[in-house]
Amino acid sequence: MSLAGARLALAAVLCCVAGASHAADTAAAVVVTLVNPGFEQPAAADQPIPGWDTPVHADAHAYAFALDADVHHRGSASVRITRTGHEPWGMISQSVATPALRGHTLELSAWLRTRNANGAGAMLVMRTMAHGAVDQYVFQDPTVTATTPWTRYSVRLAIPANSTSVVEIGAMLQGGGTLWVDDVELVELR
Repeated sequence: MSLAGARLALAAVLCCVAGASHAADTAAAVVVTLVNPGFEQPAAADQPIPGWDTPVHADAHAYAFALDADVHHRGSASVRITRTGHEPWGMISQSVATPALRGHTLELSAWLRTRNANGAGAMLVMRTMAHGAVDQYVFQDPTVTATTPWTRYSVRLAIPANSTSVVEIGAMLQGGGTLWVDDVELVELR
């Protein structure tokens, strides 16, 4: 077998192994129900992003949040986060109760797109909360900076078996620019 043929055979084997591993993860995954994960529900006067909170560090006017019907990955809308002030971060988040999830690993995934993202950039985040304090925090690494097309990202967090907490999931823009988020999914890996 030639060197080129050997390389091609090795690439095919690696592709099959990676595909089988992903298929095994996917087959053992259970989708966790989220509210409005595709951002298809229209905005309401009291909630610009139905089902999602929009926390901002200190100054609530430092980031603007909106449904965007012009830029979306799938469906009819995405959520757009734009820095308009000087605070370090703004994000969308949703809380999920953990009793049935204890002792399992969760994977949060979403499609992200950015325009002129700078600073720490855009990222998916997951954290567990217990008694009003943060237990664990995990950020997507690497983060997304500059201008990027729609790309699927994911992050995982293991929930302790003795956890009494709530899981908060979300997408954060830490710095300037614009972040679009669409098609959020949370799965429990078994």
